[in-house]
Amino acid sequence: MEIPTLSIIIPVYNGALYLRETIESVLRQPCKDFELILLDDGSTDDSLNICREYIHDINPKVAILAKKNEGVSITRNRGIELSRGKIIIFMDQDDAMKKDFYTETVRNNILDQFNKGVDLICPGRWQGNETLTKGRFEPVEIHKKGIVKGGDANESYVSYGPFHQNIFSRTLFFHADGTPTSVRFLPLKVDVETTFRHMTQYAARKILFSDAFAFSVRRENRQSVSSRWDFAKVHFVRCDAYFQLIEWHKKYFQSDNIGGGITEKQFLHAVEYMIEDCCKNRGELQKLIEELRNQHYFGELQKLASVYPESSENFHLLFSNPSLLAKKYKVPLWRRIVRLRWLLINPLYRLKYDKDLSSVV
Repeated sequence: MEIPTLSIIIPVYNGALYLRETIESVLRQPCKDFELILLDDGSTDDSLNICREYIHDINPKVAILAKKNEGVSITRNRGIELSRGKIIIFMDQDDAMKKDFYTETVRNNILDQFNKGVDLICPGRWQGNETLTKGRFEPVEIHKKGIVKGGDANESYVSYGPFHQNIFSRTLFFHADGTPTSVRFLPLKVDVETTFRHMTQYAARKILFSDAFAFSVRRENRQSVSSRWDFAKVHFVRCDAYFQLIEWHKKYFQSDNIGGGITEKQFLHAVEYMIEDCCKNRGELQKLIEELRNQHYFGELQKLASVYPESSENFHLLFSNPSLLAKKYKVPLWRRIVRLRWLLINPLYRLKYDKDLSSVV
């Protein structure tokens, strides 16, 4: 078969509600030089049957992989291995591709950037409501614009939006001889996109920040897995992710001690944030102490906390004076009132700034 220029990877898990809309937003694109890879991760609803509706002679560009449930990170990695395009895009099962985004002109412009050494394009995005009828554009160019060099460990941890909105060159994932690079999603139970974003920005030769390539229309889906996260458990997954990222740096970038040190501090920051969240919202500090001691990285955590005491104040207090730590994060009444006020005002803010998305989707 002819090798497509663009590979669009969509992991699917119990996404029947919006899946047709997502698939059709891709199939309606003007330029047909693409492949759509749908990976069903052991769905128990009608998702797989919906995917199979698009396997026929009219849509030979749609490929389906049905497999047991392994989690979204491993599923995306399977999509990378199956992909053939020079351009790779990830989408979620409940989002949409911008109307008339993928034209021959856009395809050629992306390839031109890749030929100039750009490995990653970071554009803005549209953020929509559940029906994608109202929303707003969130530009990336107010934060960053133009081409910058990759390999900056500090910059790679700065968030300019989720990785789903980005456009990737195949060279980030495969060497010229077809062997895989070190850039893959970490095999975690929960999606920790910040680690993947760091890998891609750190490994990229050049990064282009430009709203001209915005394609992602994100849906505010209150039924999504991430909207129902139990953060008491997610925190530990996130800490594990950053610990794996330390090992990733040691294995593939041994000579960059600065980047490795920055990643070690990011790991400590994840631990500090977990402790802070526990103090503010749960208060089960003794349970947290026991859970931390049971983590496989606890020994290394103690060592790093000694190396970077300024980045591990909460950790030291947790094990030396938990009552003082609890007092440190006790939320006063006035802060609770301010938080409640924001929760009440936020819907009004949305009504003021959301625009009609009919011309976008």
